[in-house]
Amino acid sequence: MSGIVYTRETDLSAADYIAVIGDTYMRNSRPIGNPARVAEMLAGSNFVVTARETDGTIIGLARCMNDGAWVCYCADLAVRECHQGGGIGKAVLDKMAEVLAPRVR
Repeated sequence: MSGIVYTRETDLSAADYIAVIGDTYMRNSRPIGNPARVAEMLAGSNFVVTARETDGTIIGLARCMNDGAWVCYCADLAVRECHQGGGIGKAVLDKMAEVLAPRVR
């Protein structure tokens, strides 16, 4: 998985979210045809971790709600279909654990 950068993002764009979700089985269960609604979803999500290629192309994400004291609820964990099976989703979860530890599990 070299060449992939995992990071917490505070300003994920609706376009990036739609690009990932639209390339997964979740495309039919999220409002990806409504960027304004997606922007509202992202505004209500206070913890996002992404996987990006070194050129900045987003290939995976976790969109979560975090209370900062005990729990982080992951609403979406997604990796583009062409990148699935390589451990990217697990690496996103590992990055979440690293950033959240030790207070939130």
